[in-house]
Amino acid sequence: MTARGIPTNTNGTASDGRRRRPCLSERIREPAVVGGYASSIAAMPSPEERQRVAAYGVARGRDEVLLVQASSTTGVPGTWWLPGGGLWFGESPRQCLVREFMEETGLVAQVGNVLDVVSDVTVLVREPVRLHSVRLIYEVEVEPGSERPEADGSTDRVRWVRYRDLEALRLIPWLRELAVTHLIAR
Repeated sequence: MTARGIPTNTNGTASDGRRRRPCLSERIREPAVVGGYASSIAAMPSPEERQRVAAYGVARGRDEVLLVQASSTTGVPGTWWLPGGGLWFGESPRQCLVREFMEETGLVAQVGNVLDVVSDVTVLVREPVRLHSVRLIYEVEVEPGSERPEADGSTDRVRWVRYRDLEALRLIPWLRELAVTHLIAR
């Protein structure tokens, strides 16, 4: 029987044969031994590992690029990034990018070629998770229209930014590296 009262077999499966995820109290490791003495501080559970695939778009004007600002609902409020986001299950990266552009900017996107692929691992601020992000960066043309910020979402501002002004903005780290390679040098 687990701490949640679920009957289990000796091999860690539920009595109906399904694998179950241990509850937090079962995932906490034994106290660490430091210098021959057991620590009185309980060890934290190992962070969960997740992977996320996302698509982002570089929409260029004459000497500017379209950016969105992260809202307070994210772990990185106030930072600027490219319009885009995570793929839904079964969605292609191009479909994702068209959807995200409409959600975050109000603009219709025509997705072009892959510009770059960025990958990193980070620990999330709000939960014990190590996140491996794979970001597909596309060239994008936007149809004429008025941009508008996302309503109650992950972004709350949208604006065209001159390339020379990028260095002064609080860019999300992966975009800062991308900007040096593909935007500022233009």
